[in-house]
Amino acid sequence: MNKGKTYYTFQFNVDPNLVNQMVMNWLLANQFQLTNKNGESFYLSKDMWYGKRGFQYSIVGNVLHIYAWTIGIGNTYFMLDAGGVNNMASVSYKNLLSLLFSKMNELNASVGVQTVNNNNMYTQGPHISQFTQEFQDKANQQKERMCTIGFVLSIIGFLISLVGVAYGVIVYVLDFYFAAQGLKTRKRSMAIATICLSILSIAIIILQLI
Repeated sequence: MNKGKTYYTFQFNVDPNLVNQMVMNWLLANQFQLTNKNGESFYLSKDMWYGKRGFQYSIVGNVLHIYAWTIGIGNTYFMLDAGGVNNMASVSYKNLLSLLFSKMNELNASVGVQTVNNNNMYTQGPHISQFTQEFQDKANQQKERMCTIGFVLSIIGFLISLVGVAYGVIVYVLDFYFAAQGLKTRKRSMAIATICLSILSIAIIILQLI
């Protein structure tokens, strides 16, 4: 497995402030938070399903520099092409980054550059909130998929609990986790149903054991 960080560069022709705002909004939509570990500052996202993700960026001139990696056991950094047990987390992360780069391309295509006295003057482009909403929608879609998985698992768990078969602690934990992902999406009702079914299944199993 390849240890370290995956490096990306993206050249843009728009106002650097727009690029910075877009990156920050992408980080916010995907629940990255600025952290400092071992004297190193970076953005960190923690997810029970996909694990930990690290992200660093800087803007130098008209070039965006990005470092992205997943974090394994012992806080080991792995590049996004590391493969192995890290593959699912890496693929998911790369999909998120692809969306960011795709929107960067759209921003580049829609905002022109005028040169006045050798200084770059940027024309008005689409409002950055247009892209921000797409980042949030993409993040919500992922949460809604998890919520649906949790709902299906909770139904199966409830049905098998009626015949005295327990799922196991890990699956019940996943049920609650998946439900929590959907609580702030359009599938809030499904998330609540998942929690109720899981609690009911656990209660049935406990009563059968008493």
